[in-house]
Amino acid sequence: RRQRQMCIRDRSGRAMVSMYSAAGTLVHQTAYMVDGGATLYISGLEGLPKGAYMVVVEVGTTKFVKKLLK
Repeated sequence: RRQRQMCIRDRSGRAMVSMYSAAGTLVHQTAYMVDGGATLYISGLEGLPKGAYMVVVEVGTTKFVKKLLK
């Protein structure tokens, strides 16, 4: 099972992870608990087709956005 990872620095609490297709459709959403300096491993992506996705991680009022190629 392959997981994607993202480092969350200096933030703690509930992280809401949302993934959007290139067309802007929400395709995956889940919540994790993170501690500052933690690496967040995003799983459950096996059913998504290959392509480009935008991963948006919100921790409190901070938002991280990354491009993911599957």
